[in-house]
Amino acid sequence: MMKDRSTKTWGDFLFSCGLDLAVAVVWFYSVLFRTLPGMTFGESRLVFCSMAIAGTMLGVLLVFRRRRTEWTALACVLLPCGAYLVMTYPDVLGNLPAIVLSAAAVLAAGNTLHVLARKIRSPNRAAVLKNRLYHCLCTAHSFLSLGMAALFLVLVVPATLGMSLVTPSVQAQRGSSAPGETIAANMDAILLLQDQEWEALGTRERLDVMQTVANIEAHYLGLPNELNVGVSNLPEDTLGNYSDATRTISLDLELLAHGSSGEVLDALCHEAYHSYQHRLVDAYRGAGESLGGLRLFGDAAVYAEEFADYEEGASDETFYAYYTQRCEADARSYAAESVTDYFQRLRLYLDEQG
Repeated sequence: MMKDRSTKTWGDFLFSCGLDLAVAVVWFYSVLFRTLPGMTFGESRLVFCSMAIAGTMLGVLLVFRRRRTEWTALACVLLPCGAYLVMTYPDVLGNLPAIVLSAAAVLAAGNTLHVLARKIRSPNRAAVLKNRLYHCLCTAHSFLSLGMAALFLVLVVPATLGMSLVTPSVQAQRGSSAPGETIAANMDAILLLQDQEWEALGTRERLDVMQTVANIEAHYLGLPNELNVGVSNLPEDTLGNYSDATRTISLDLELLAHGSSGEVLDALCHEAYHSYQHRLVDAYRGAGESLGGLRLFGDAAVYAEEFADYEEGASDETFYAYYTQRCEADARSYAAESVTDYFQRLRLYLDEQG
């Protein structure tokens, strides 16, 4: 006789599964959702919802029909959502899914061998074997769900804390203390901005190139601070942002993974110039009333006012106000000039090399 090890009634279990699924879908959309390669947002959303619902129903009806607990309700949702996560974050997770899922598979296999190897003393061997196989199936599902939960943590922690989803291997350098950070001295990295070279790079390698460019920009702009480059899931139509509190430039993950080198370079230089604008504001405020009125600080005074009441442009109604801010217009001009300069120097270098 197969025992029912449930701690919840069918009604309570279905309610827990439905609640966990609803919370997971809303949370996933707001924090980690990405479109599938080659698909539109709507198509990807349909695939995600289908996977989440079908995977949850499969767990409810086939796997945990006799193990209805709070954990199994959560596990039913974790596995399909985790599968979608693996499909959409290969550039960030790298080999980690293979490692985690292999470990889960080894544990599940080990448990299966241990359970099936036990001697069957009951005369009803078929029922006992069926019960053991069911136990192995539930345990395997739980191990895989725990593996998916581990992968979620890898992305959720940095996303929730505002940290970069990918960390560059190139170290950030202070502009004022890194005289060697020039285009000429880093031509090996600048060469990777060529279309064919750029297309062959993974997301982490592209981030390394952008950290090198950020070090160059920090030097050219004379910044007393470093520029840390990271990657995040930024709001729609936001290619990058700059946090002066942490001296961090965050590039949109989709832009870095799929954008051209010119587009990513433009976003990087744009945000680097915002750091320069903040340092101008610091100098303006440090000058005091006696010197603050100098024409030298004209732009800095405008930047100070705009930063104090910065318009994010989060809606169509406020986009014009965002776009026409002096700090944004100047950053766009600087970025356009910088991109032109990088590629002109790149072409000049290639011409000199014959």
